[in-house]
Amino acid sequence: MTVLAKQLRALLDAANRSTVPSGVLVWFGLTSFPDGIATPPPVLGSASWSAMYLRLSNGDVGAGLPTLSSLTAGAAQPGEDVPLVIASIDFSRPTPTALAACNLAAAAGGTQAAISDSLPDNLESSHVFAASVLLADQFGRPAPTIRGRSFRLTLADEHVITNAGPLADITVDTGDGSGPRPLAIGCGLDLVIGERIAALTLLVAATVAGRRVTAVCNVVVSDDPAPPATDETIGLPSTAPGVAVGGTAFVFRAHGSTGDRLHRPVVIAEGFPGGFAAQYLYEQLNQFGLVERWRSDGRDVVRVGFDAGTAKIQDNAKVMREAIEAIAARTDDPLVVGGVSMGGLISRYALAEMEHDGVDHRTSTYLSIDAPHGSGAYTSFSTQWFCDRFAQISPAMSSGHAVLVTPANQQFVGVCVQGDTAAETDLRREFLRDLRTIGWYPCRPRLLAVASGRGTGAVGVSPPTDPVLTWTTKGWGDVTLRAPISGTPTVIGSGSSLALPDVGPRSLTVESDVCWEVAPGALNNYNAQVSGIVRSLGCGTVTSTLDVSCSIPTVSSLDLDTHPYDPVPPPGSGHSPFDDYAFAETDQHHVVLTEALVEWILDRIDQPTEQTCRPEREAMTAP
Repeated sequence: MTVLAKQLRALLDAANRSTVPSGVLVWFGLTSFPDGIATPPPVLGSASWSAMYLRLSNGDVGAGLPTLSSLTAGAAQPGEDVPLVIASIDFSRPTPTALAACNLAAAAGGTQAAISDSLPDNLESSHVFAASVLLADQFGRPAPTIRGRSFRLTLADEHVITNAGPLADITVDTGDGSGPRPLAIGCGLDLVIGERIAALTLLVAATVAGRRVTAVCNVVVSDDPAPPATDETIGLPSTAPGVAVGGTAFVFRAHGSTGDRLHRPVVIAEGFPGGFAAQYLYEQLNQFGLVERWRSDGRDVVRVGFDAGTAKIQDNAKVMREAIEAIAARTDDPLVVGGVSMGGLISRYALAEMEHDGVDHRTSTYLSIDAPHGSGAYTSFSTQWFCDRFAQISPAMSSGHAVLVTPANQQFVGVCVQGDTAAETDLRREFLRDLRTIGWYPCRPRLLAVASGRGTGAVGVSPPTDPVLTWTTKGWGDVTLRAPISGTPTVIGSGSSLALPDVGPRSLTVESDVCWEVAPGALNNYNAQVSGIVRSLGCGTVTSTLDVSCSIPTVSSLDLDTHPYDPVPPPGSGHSPFDDYAFAETDQHHVVLTEALVEWILDRIDQPTEQTCRPEREAMTAP
């Protein structure tokens, strides 16, 4: 394999605009895409369109294709205009002869393939024509939906992605019997969707280089009401020296509330990686009508967002302080302050630091919602290893790796895989040290916490023995990912791929006292994301057995000093710094609240709270 890998690497290193005139080279895995000519055109949803576009952007060797994240960053929110995006892209791929020769050589043990040493000799030209609508993420939905039955479909110049020349005579047919309707770049179409239609299918056509091409996309339609618009936004300036942090407080006023003064405010920080839209933040907190019930009860609800949510927690705590001080200055009532996920750490740090600095935060209750206190969050060791070792095989994998190495992630994840080690990072040690310095927890508010994970323990639960993921190809690469077995050294990641300069990345052996994958706690689908990225390559066979695993252990979200597999002891037993806490009946997805948890929150934050610092809280120190 090494011989063939060197041969292919020499070819691919020669890829540029002179050897690949289109500027896009797709070699490994799937190289066949919708071309606008095949009849009928394949129907693409937002996920399949994104996977296709990632494949193309991964092969950009000079075309200057926009990143997928830059396209979705400006996507419509519920109730707003819906952008259409069209990709008309010429690309190059290996000829069938070259591909067959490489496969045969790989199957024969990696001998040099019988192909030309000149890259252009091994390539053929092809074309992609595909379309999709762009919708922002919506909390609790596997795919974003169009809310309501009428909206405006728009086509901006930046959403026409082409290296194949201009598009002419663009039309859109919604299938309502009215036929194709013209849609000029920079313009829009007002559409009305029939009452019984659950998914809207759009037939998009255009003329490219004198040829008529078509694409089909669809999007789910929902009659659920769109989240309300914010009543007010408060800019939160950057206050951390040398760090470009800042944020916005999105204010949702109590029903009937008017004037500048705020009433019984609830101030909740967003989680990682920050930058969520106001509507997303509203729906995230409004599970089982939580926000609406607060607003009906006369409370103003404030969601705090961070411009640089991946920066250090200490830095974003400065932004949270700005929010707390701004809200406190506009009310005579005590505040409820807290956060969701990482936001729970940010708000905890902000309150503790304000007390340390002698600043009155006017907060009666601190509310932590599924935040990684205690031993921190857990991201599958094997997922971390794969993102670290295979970041170059796809933009999605590279993006995943970039997220894992951000300062904030290194601070709240208990153990990070970096190179040949799996350990607590220097950034996490620094954060914990700083947290100890300012008092560990704020001492004046009553401390409340909810966990999206179960609290009944994990008696009889066995670590998975089958691989979490296997990726097998015909000589192009093989990868095996495993979960750690408690107390036993486990090779959690091993494999190779011809798509990498280093064909055989180093394997990693981890010895962990706990198999966190099956520990009681909030769940996340990180393993599924990795398997989805590998499947999108269209190369080989992917088998996954544990797509969803523990992400925020219950012992972390409640900051318990007990074993992760033990049942949660009752509040007041001395095992947690929190005055009161609750957990889900069964493990939920991270930050998902059950109806019982929502009722618990509504009940607890209105209980009387001591306003002075209790002696036992003053003496509380970090372990």
